[in-house]
Amino acid sequence: MESNIEQGVEMLEEFDHAGLHCYVFRVNDHYCGYVEVPRGHEFDRVDYDDLGYIDVHGGITFGQESDGVWTFGWDAAHGGDVCDLPQRYNKIASPNRSLDWAIEETKKLANQLNNLPVNDNDKVFNVLWDDNVVGTMVACGVRDAILKLELRLHGNDTSTTENEIRVHLPYGVFVDYRIEEVD
Repeated sequence: MESNIEQGVEMLEEFDHAGLHCYVFRVNDHYCGYVEVPRGHEFDRVDYDDLGYIDVHGGITFGQESDGVWTFGWDAAHGGDVCDLPQRYNKIASPNRSLDWAIEETKKLANQLNNLPVNDNDKVFNVLWDDNVVGTMVACGVRDAILKLELRLHGNDTSTTENEIRVHLPYGVFVDYRIEEVD
């Protein structure tokens, strides 16, 4: 990813976090954070709408190939966002929209894309199907993990119990997933 200052795009930070390559850009008067996932990664070539809930400012607003690598991004260009960048309209900067804040939001996205805890209360859970691990996720508890899995399966008819989710498929077929905390 490159800067294009004439078009109002400037790379401010480039770093690695949680095993993924990250960037923070200034795009016009706001921050954007991007995280690259390598080929073969669980989310390589996955539409960001299919990721389910990702806890990053404003949600993920970008997901596509960039320079041959699948990249996800977020931005601080939502209503009420004012960053501490030079402003065209002389707005008062919001104290929590600094470059350090943008870097932390980008790290938070990288953690979630690699299923690493984001908050102190987070735990890692395995998603099992027929006693085989088919994925992992981070959540603050079993119920939260079930809800996040339901979001990842959006569009499917589901029913849940305490630590299981049943996905109802056409013709009376169903798939049961179980959630277990990783020690």
